[in-house]
Amino acid sequence: MFKSLSLLLLTCFLFSQVLSDTIRYVEYKYEDSIIVLDPASINQALNEFSYTFIEFYAPWCHHCKKVIPEYIQAAHYLSETNPEIKLCKADFSDQKDLISQYNISGFPTFRLYIKGQEEPVDCRGCRTSQEIIRWLRKHTGSPSLEMNSLEDFEKFITNNPNVAAYFGSKKAESFKAFNMSASEIEDVSFISTDIEETRRKYGVEEGQVVLFVSYGTEKRLLREGFDKEKLNSFIENRKYPLVSQYERSLNQRIFQNKLDTIFLFKKDNKAGTKALKRFKEVANEYGDKIVFSFVNYEENPGAKLARSMNVTEDDLPTLRIMQIKLPLNKFYFYKKVTQENIRGFIQDFWDRRIDPYFKSQDLPAEKYINNVRVLVGKNFKEVVFDESQDVMVFFFAPTCYYSGLLKPVIEKVALRVKETPNLVIACMDTTGNEAEDSKATATPSVKLYPRGKKYEPIDYNSAHIEEAFMGWLSRYATVEIVDSDRFHPNVNHHHQQQHQNIDL
Repeated sequence: MFKSLSLLLLTCFLFSQVLSDTIRYVEYKYEDSIIVLDPASINQALNEFSYTFIEFYAPWCHHCKKVIPEYIQAAHYLSETNPEIKLCKADFSDQKDLISQYNISGFPTFRLYIKGQEEPVDCRGCRTSQEIIRWLRKHTGSPSLEMNSLEDFEKFITNNPNVAAYFGSKKAESFKAFNMSASEIEDVSFISTDIEETRRKYGVEEGQVVLFVSYGTEKRLLREGFDKEKLNSFIENRKYPLVSQYERSLNQRIFQNKLDTIFLFKKDNKAGTKALKRFKEVANEYGDKIVFSFVNYEENPGAKLARSMNVTEDDLPTLRIMQIKLPLNKFYFYKKVTQENIRGFIQDFWDRRIDPYFKSQDLPAEKYINNVRVLVGKNFKEVVFDESQDVMVFFFAPTCYYSGLLKPVIEKVALRVKETPNLVIACMDTTGNEAEDSKATATPSVKLYPRGKKYEPIDYNSAHIEEAFMGWLSRYATVEIVDSDRFHPNVNHHHQQQHQNIDL
């Protein structure tokens, strides 16, 4: 009996030990307010925390290294203001099974896991602390924050690049529209206040929205009586500073919205500082009609833009206007950068008193090479827009692999149609030449400019073989195609066989 009891107690003890090991709690490791997750702790975190935000990273990843200080800053801030949101990081880069399990396709990957929800939410484009904080607040609670004092209000707008502030009661219909916009717009923070002291300080009425731009240095007012669509449009069009430093993200804005832009190219010296001050003063007058941007000549991507706009160091400081058309129209400025001259330059552009500039190589020594007419910016219009002839143009780049493959095909087509009256096969190097109304948008590409429809060129979208080009020309050219292969029976027989194969 005693032995049986001892055996039972031993069995219970061993079972309790196994159970204890099974449910053992894993202590989290912290680095700068960030929880470091590993295969043993990640499931525990996902089951324990209401909001688990994980950066899946790789130690060798350049982009991961770049975001480290921003992620640390966001972690410090949210640990104080929103402790329910846990910022974590996990290095599974050398564990293929975990990469597959968590569906990690690149580094860094930022992902929010919400307790009770099956699917996590990917945070795309979050690279700064403010972007991370703003995104997390929108996805873990109310899309807008309530400011309970003037001090908190002013601290928030000076610490965030773009802030939309609603002044008034949360019970108003306009606040519902405000919150709907807050849920949709990712790159603007949304706050509200119903404190009379704050309204008096900023001189606004109840139900109005103020958009604070560039950390509160600029503000735009939207009066009451708006809906979500009107508010979205207002924010989208007015969330940019009057004068912004050029960066690649500006390209998306101006090209997507087809916004004409005036650029100030400058260096960080006394002359550049004076020019920028005058530039900003004029922006206060014209900023709602044309985009103002300054370019630091000595920095990338400003230096690259300067080269594309034919700006040299000797020109600085100077201006250029870029008109969003196909191709881009660029307008040159040849005067001293003063307020009066800036205004005059913009007005001359609007009144069409100045012509766009198109880069061009020198006129070629030989008009034709291998039966192909050589075009440059200077002679493009003269040749292509000659109404006495159809012109097929091959737009290419010497360093482009696909241009190199297509070039001999174009030369063979030119040889075959050289006896065709009033038909020219031409080519233009797009790296050194531009032409107004060419409508060339890609390299390599081929367009036919037929008589009577020069401003409506026909794009070639078929196979890059001789017979396809010949068929295309026969169909769309206004002249009758004379194929010189007819005078070479052996070659002609070969092409007949090709036609027979195609027909079959």
